[in-house]
Amino acid sequence: MKKVCFPFFLQNEGNINVYGTGLLTPSILNKTLPSEQKQMLGERLFVFVQQIQSNLAVKITEMFLELDRKYFLILIKSHKALKSFSVEKQRTEVYK
Repeated sequence: MKKVCFPFFLQNEGNINVYGTGLLTPSILNKTLPSEQKQMLGERLFVFVQQIQSNLAVKITEMFLELDRKYFLILIKSHKALKSFSVEKQRTEVYK
């Protein structure tokens, strides 16, 4: 099984720092429109999903974009939740 390395860290203040993207802070998120928030969080999630399911990364990330913002934050904070959700979305996609 391929080992997944998540290139980010969540700082105590709630900042999200994903390799290859800019630092995302709660104050930045709070100053943006909900659609922009989803775009910013989606860009960061894509980095992770690509490592888990590279062939369906775009499709799975698009599915994430339909979720509420609080779920994005859960997925970014929890590698296990992200991997589980990504695998489930892949299974769902296969049977469509």
